Amino acid sequence: MTQTVNPYAAPGAESLDTATPSPSDYVSERLEFSGVLTRRDYQDAIVYSGIRQDTRRFTRLVIGIVGVTSLVTLISFFRANQLLSPQLLQSLLAQIILVAGFTWLWSFNRWQLRHVIAACQSATGPVSGWIDHEAIVIRSERTTESHPLESLIASKANPNRWVFTFTKTYTFFYVLPFDFFDKQSLARHVAQHWGKLRPPQRLSVVDSAQLSPPELGYLREPAQDAILFDGPVYKGDERGTAFHQASRSFLHRSLLSVAFMAISVIGYIVILNNGVSGPLGFGILWLTIAIAFVALRVWLERRRARDKRGEMYWHSKGYFQDSGFELMSQSGQRQGGWDYFCRYETTDRIIVLYPGELDLFAVLVAKNQFASEQAWEDAVGLVKSKLPTTTQYNAAAGQTLPR
Repeated sequence: MTQTVNPYAAPGAESLDTATPSPSDYVSERLEFSGVLTRRDYQDAIVYSGIRQDTRRFTRLVIGIVGVTSLVTLISFFRANQLLSPQLLQSLLAQIILVAGFTWLWSFNRWQLRHVIAACQSATGPVSGWIDHEAIVIRSERTTESHPLESLIASKANPNRWVFTFTKTYTFFYVLPFDFFDKQSLARHVAQHWGKLRPPQRLSVVDSAQLSPPELGYLREPAQDAILFDGPVYKGDERGTAFHQASRSFLHRSLLSVAFMAISVIGYIVILNNGVSGPLGFGILWLTIAIAFVALRVWLERRRARDKRGEMYWHSKGYFQDSGFELMSQSGQRQGGWDYFCRYETTDRIIVLYPGELDLFAVLVAKNQFASEQAWEDAVGLVKSKLPTTTQYNAAAGQTLPR
């Protein structure tokens, strides 16, 4: 007698590791999908889906601080029967300054997510693919991307869409509306289990998994004359490029927003206490400890990314050939034709390939990843023959040279 299999059932005990189940354990059959993804899909997903826990926590923090401080101020003046006193206006001014600082940082954070991070996602336009027991494969108009399910970092779903990422930095992610799937009920079932198995966590500054050499097989075997590369990309190799300048600008804007928020907190304390006093010192101490804690965490993560030569961005490998490229890290891979890139930059240390007009979104291939000087020169020559040049940032002059 033939035994039927329920695709919606949880995996049996014999299929699960005694310690931790795998995302593949919940994929009982191949899930195929197709549809059209827009930039708006990514913007909504990164803000509203909950895949970025830092966004939700910060939103709650802002609402909590504003609500609590406002309530405490009003209750204090009401109990003292001083609702019409000048001190109330002073407190309201302090409140406005505090709210302005946190609101500015919150607004800037959302702007970065919607207009910078969302613009760095590659799978837009018509897409198709599948999820099977081993990997998820997404095909767009210009590339094919694949990620092993074992590399899944976080998954989050709401009634309409499924969002997941394979990087601990949460910089790159995928959005799949459930109506893209041919088997929507099964897709929702898998998404529900993945969300429990790999819920969103605190993001990392460095993805430690991507520092290890990739062990994935090629999606498309390289041609005999393909130019291979394999090795780490180091921070600093990209100096003198538009990518480097865009990265610095992104960091500086973020630090300025945090500084504005810190100044608003200090201003709030100063106004409430009529100048410098004990509470001001306590507030500055609290801010110093908070900032020092964040700085220490960032420093420790970046320290783990260092080897004898310096700090690594990631370890990648791949190839260039006449028909296109393939590149991979430990968490996944991408292959496609040269039409995936619209421009490039080269220095004596690195090739920077840009899929779009955003300078912050680029593929970095360093000279040290090639086996020989000749292989490096061949790669640079091939890139130059396939792509138009881009704006070259002159770090010494501090200006952008025309194309």
